[in-house]
Amino acid sequence: MSTKKWSVKKRQNIKEVVSTLRTIADQIESSNNITFDDRIVILPESVDTKIKFKIKDKQSKFSIKLYWQEDESGEAATPIVNATAKETTGIPKKFKEMKKLMDESLINIETNLKNKSSIDKQSAIIFKQTVDDFRNRIKPEWLDSVSELEILTQNLLENLEKRKLPDALSDIRRIWDLKEKYHKIFK
Repeated sequence: MSTKKWSVKKRQNIKEVVSTLRTIADQIESSNNITFDDRIVILPESVDTKIKFKIKDKQSKFSIKLYWQEDESGEAATPIVNATAKETTGIPKKFKEMKKLMDESLINIETNLKNKSSIDKQSAIIFKQTVDDFRNRIKPEWLDSVSELEILTQNLLENLEKRKLPDALSDIRRIWDLKEKYHKIFK
């Protein structure tokens, strides 16, 4: 089993520390991932935590650790995505490009599920992030359609996380149907 490890160490004033912790907490709350040092780490739905304070040789240390195990299949339960790869392709600024990226990532997820019965976690991350970004830029008249898309996306991600692959494929079909329905309405 390979080990992946990296750390970021820097001197910060207390306000900067609070800002960093708040940013991490917001990332976990909104999307179950942490982005730092050009990497994205996806967290499972539940983790073990350890908060520790230690004084040794006149040096104090406070740490917060999150722990979780690999899933039953032996796959790493922690997908680590190189965020710079995401940045080079980027989340597009134009709606047409965003829709294309959503389609491509959804096709990748669907193809992997059909061919290998495995989960393309990177495509799932990209799809979710693109849907979130799309939501932040929509016109008011698109609110209902994007709300439906967000619900289906959340269902898809939950079914992928629980490895309910037939349900995930069903969610993907419903997402395609929804995209087609609203494409006709807003075209």
